[in-house]
Amino acid sequence: MLEAQSPEANPAELVDDIDLQRNFILYYLAATSGLLTLHTIASVDSLVSRISAFDSRSRLEQAEALLAVAVGAQARNRRLDSNYARAYFERGRQLSFESMLENPSHALVRLFLLMAFYMLGACQRNAACLYLGISAKTASIIGLHDENQYQGEMDMDQAAR
Repeated sequence: MLEAQSPEANPAELVDDIDLQRNFILYYLAATSGLLTLHTIASVDSLVSRISAFDSRSRLEQAEALLAVAVGAQARNRRLDSNYARAYFERGRQLSFESMLENPSHALVRLFLLMAFYMLGACQRNAACLYLGISAKTASIIGLHDENQYQGEMDMDQAAR
């Protein structure tokens, strides 16, 4: 399988159409439902509202919403959707990298998982592997592998793992 080349053209502008963004997020949920459970249908409106957030505290949340829309646009796969997907992905990636090294967190793990998923859909295996590696290393740094971190959870939640 050959690696796809990145398009040289500039991506389209971000769309302010809330209904289109909501539609893209529904496609994102459909595309990722068997692999990633980062969001639910109940959180669609929350994700859409995060896209236009401007305060610095929610930069990672905004990036996560932008990446979810990018994956949804990629999954819908209509004529202009690849331009929308690229635009949302570029903006989400830019926000993700702004605070990547300063504060590793659960949000950062989710962001890099989303970027890896997008890159797999774009047939960019090498980039997807890099993003997946960053996500795994971040998860290790913040201790997601340590079961002692989950002692406060209910017993049923622990048994489900």
